[in-house]
Amino acid sequence: MNIEDLIYIIYMSTILGLLIALTITAVTAGKRKQEPQPLTKTLLACYNCGHREERNYKQGDYVGKNEGACPKCGAPLTIHAIYNIYPRQDKKAKIPTPLRTSH
Repeated sequence: MNIEDLIYIIYMSTILGLLIALTITAVTAGKRKQEPQPLTKTLLACYNCGHREERNYKQGDYVGKNEGACPKCGAPLTIHAIYNIYPRQDKKAKIPTPLRTSH
């Protein structure tokens, strides 16, 4: 066995290892659990009377933007905050089964 055969074997082993790694990555990438999308909310506030409203985010919303009149006092209703609400991922708790005892 000469040096050229040894280099060829190392080269082919490296390529085979990379192909195996790429295959494993491609197979496992499709099985990832999708995270639920957050709900983006907009909080409207009246700085005159303290009235607050929460609604779904609309494109073009920004903090400080006036969004009409307050339903309580008629003063400007301003976007106070924009935030995300992440849905809960309730996992059913596994309740252990009681041990059966014989009397």
